[in-house]
Amino acid sequence: MSNMHVGFQVGSGDPVEVPMHHMVVTGLTRLSGKTTTVEAMLARLPEGYSALVFRTKRGELSFDWARRVVPFYQQHTDWEYVQSLLEAA
Repeated sequence: MSNMHVGFQVGSGDPVEVPMHHMVVTGLTRLSGKTTTVEAMLARLPEGYSALVFRTKRGELSFDWARRVVPFYQQHTDWEYVQSLLEAA
C-alpha cells in the first residue's frame, strides 16, 4: 500500500489519496485537528501496518487505545561517563 484514501475532492467528488511514505501532519496547535487527523488515518491502516506516535505532553489523552512502548534508559555513571560529561562542558 503506497497511498491512503483520505476523502473526496470538493466539487468533483474524485477520491483523494496521499502517499504514506514519510508522511507528516502539521498545523497550528489547538486549531488544525492534527491529532484527530492522525487518529483517523491510523484507524484506516490495513492489517499488518503500524505507526509510531510520540506523545510529548504530560497528561495527553489522545491515542489511549495504542500499545505503549516504555522508553529504554540505562543508568550509566562510571568514571569514564562522568569524565566525558565534564569534558563536554
